[in-house]
Amino acid sequence: MKRGSGEIQPKAKPMPKEPQDVTIVVDRSGSMTGEPMEHAQAAAADMVRMLNAKDRVNVIAFSDEVDPLFSQPHDADQKTKDQAIKFINGMHAGGGKDIALALQSGIKAQEAKSEKPKVIMFMTDGQSDAELAMNAAKADTKDVRVFTIGLGKEVNKPLLSRLAAVKRG
Repeated sequence: MKRGSGEIQPKAKPMPKEPQDVTIVVDRSGSMTGEPMEHAQAAAADMVRMLNAKDRVNVIAFSDEVDPLFSQPHDADQKTKDQAIKFINGMHAGGGKDIALALQSGIKAQEAKSEKPKVIMFMTDGQSDAELAMNAAKADTKDVRVFTIGLGKEVNKPLLSRLAAVKRG
């Protein structure tokens, strides 16, 4: 979604809802170069802007390794939102891809003690080992929901749909 491209852009206003722990996991592998990375960054930054002060947020960038902003979600106050957006805007595409590792890291980063609903927004083109990714999703016994967002022209829709279905996204 490029700004000014004629597409309708969401207004980044907080939505009334139950407070949540939200971890935004963004694929920054080499296959995300160009428009997919730009779209991922724009969508992730808009998600951060839409969070309420009672939410908590974390951002994890991944390729064949993971790079979390925080070890677990932080209160979504303005300072944290600014840090998250700066982190998102600083992402550069490159490297391989390990969706299983990214999914495991996102789930592990959710604080077990928190009573807030735990949500992972997982943005990728899905070009990775499908069996390992599904095994990672099935191995999680926590109450973490995963919503997948496919980016790019070569999205592995079947994998992303299965991941979301297994994790109630």
